[in-house]
Amino acid sequence: MWSVGQRSETGYVRSENQDRMSWIRAPACDVFVVSDGMGGHAGGALAAQQTVQTLQERLSGMTSVEDAGATLERAFQAANEAVYERGQTGSAATARMGATAVALLAAGPRIMLAHVGDSRAYRLTRGGVLERLTKDHSLVQRMVDAGMLTEAQAADHPDWSVLERAMGQAPRVEVEVSAWRPMRAGEVCMLCSDGLCGYVGDDEIAAVMRGGQPPQDMADQLVRLALERGGEDNVTVQVLQCNSGGSLLRRWLSRSALARFGIGVPVVIAALWLGWSGVLSNRSSQGNRADGAPASASLGSVPAAVPSAPAPAAATAGALPSPIEARVAALERDARNDAAEHRARDASLAQQIESLTARIDQLDRKASAPSAASTPATSRARKPAKSAKKPEQQASTVAASASTPASTSPAPAAAESQRTPPSEPVEAAP
Repeated sequence: MWSVGQRSETGYVRSENQDRMSWIRAPACDVFVVSDGMGGHAGGALAAQQTVQTLQERLSGMTSVEDAGATLERAFQAANEAVYERGQTGSAATARMGATAVALLAAGPRIMLAHVGDSRAYRLTRGGVLERLTKDHSLVQRMVDAGMLTEAQAADHPDWSVLERAMGQAPRVEVEVSAWRPMRAGEVCMLCSDGLCGYVGDDEIAAVMRGGQPPQDMADQLVRLALERGGEDNVTVQVLQCNSGGSLLRRWLSRSALARFGIGVPVVIAALWLGWSGVLSNRSSQGNRADGAPASASLGSVPAAVPSAPAPAAATAGALPSPIEARVAALERDARNDAAEHRARDASLAQQIESLTARIDQLDRKASAPSAASTPATSRARKPAKSAKKPEQQASTVAASASTPASTSPAPAAAESQRTPPSEPVEAAP
């Protein structure tokens, strides 16, 4: 049902990537997660990692989505508790560490969301309308809701990074869980950390998502757009496109282990042949009895007398009634078509893997070259930098896998927090 593209970048200023993401393949659904750490060098990365890991442990065994909302709530509370306990050890490196989290649960043609903080989820409808599916749990968003700020004013407000809700800041956290939302074939969802939505406007995001590119190309282009704004924060993007489910036979063949090893279609054909060959054998043995004796009562025989007169041509041994014969021919034709489709799909996948491998090699060579430390031409214009000092600007590319959170690179212990964690209530100025 889903085509997925994923990408995460450290950026040009941060010395490590504290974002994490995951694609959880549960028996009853798929769950996509993005988490953005906060709380300094050690704490932020650990909080995001702990959040994603706990959600994986709690959601990977889902066998039913009848109570999906409560399941998401319990999983988020477990992740919050895990982060909170790690932050109470007394270590200065992990004190008040926390993370944001947004999760999209996909079960067939419908989705459900859960989130804490300011990591976001979007949907592009088939009509080309971009919908924001989550609302930031931030001070500035509360001021917008109260009519104190416009969206344009909120984009450049000095308190834009102050969160009112985050994972690991208290023994329990208020999780916002949505109702089920229907999805139609062709619609696209996108999850991201604030490294994208904090620097790139919704209109620019919509323009990329309307381009009709494959999900991976969309993810790459959105990350590249965020880096062109200065790359001052980690940026993580997951793009999910809803596809048509197809026929039951095709979906079974595409998902079964037999089909993945290329033997699903031969097994189906062999089963059909063996089943019909038994019927043919019984009809042949009965048609050759010329003495009028009743047929044998052995297993698989038809207990009916065969007349001594010659059988009509349509009932001679080896012949089948035309409807059955047409059905067998149709099944064989469908099996051959499915086999050809799987071969074509395997060939396409092999080409994509080869292209991706070449791209990774190219990026590795580029990263190791002396010119890789060049500064991007476009600086971020929307918001002030979160870091006061700007180290050597070199982007660290993370090749995102379908099941493993984004990797990180080492950073000095004195690195600053990515955002301000919730603390004492802040008075909102009109």
